[in-house]
Amino acid sequence: MNACAIVLGSGSSKRMGGYDKLLTEILGDPMIVWSLRAFEQCSAIHSIVVTTSISNDEQIRVAVNKSRLTKVHTYVHGGSSRSESTLLGLRAIAEQHPEFAVIHDGARPFVTTEIIERGLRSAELYGAAIPAIPVTDTLKRVNHENIIVDTPQRTSMWHAQTPQVARYEELLNVHEHKCGELDQFTDEASLLESAGIPVRVFEGDYDNLKITTPSTLAMALRIADERRRAAEFPDRKL
Repeated sequence: MNACAIVLGSGSSKRMGGYDKLLTEILGDPMIVWSLRAFEQCSAIHSIVVTTSISNDEQIRVAVNKSRLTKVHTYVHGGSSRSESTLLGLRAIAEQHPEFAVIHDGARPFVTTEIIERGLRSAELYGAAIPAIPVTDTLKRVNHENIIVDTPQRTSMWHAQTPQVARYEELLNVHEHKCGELDQFTDEASLLESAGIPVRVFEGDYDNLKITTPSTLAMALRIADERRRAAEFPDRKL
């Protein structure tokens, strides 16, 4: 399988108070390196593109070089929205002619090679696939006055995660076609849905959380510590 990964690292980190979460160290490595390492170790991923912002570009390059991640070949400055950044990343790998593109949020440091491989297998069968976890809370849909309109059945509701996988040509074509309205879409799946392309959901991982606030960063530090201790003491119940 010929697949390229695009790891998005050009967000503004507004909910972190402006501090760039991707450069936050988790057990000695910047968060972006944690996110990249699983793709480095996945044999189906041939190369990795990292989108950066003007402010973090140099520091991310330094972090990647220090970590000796050999599959990161390209850096591109991201756009004004997540989907525009994805489009710029997709354009950057056009000459490699990948069969599949794998898009991942750099702020999800606990992605695993297993999740990436499951996504690729699902996309190979169905064309496009994303990891997600079932909703356990009751959800409410409200109007512009915050009055509840209805209560969706949670049995059919899932929390979307990344990496999101799709056939490269199809994903690029949809992004190009929707180029003028990319800010309306929050992930690759929603863009594909808008074009009538079905997307398969496979079960993700509760640890594969997105770090968006100081509280989720604290959760990430706990998860990392638990993983470290589990690796050091594999036979001990923690």
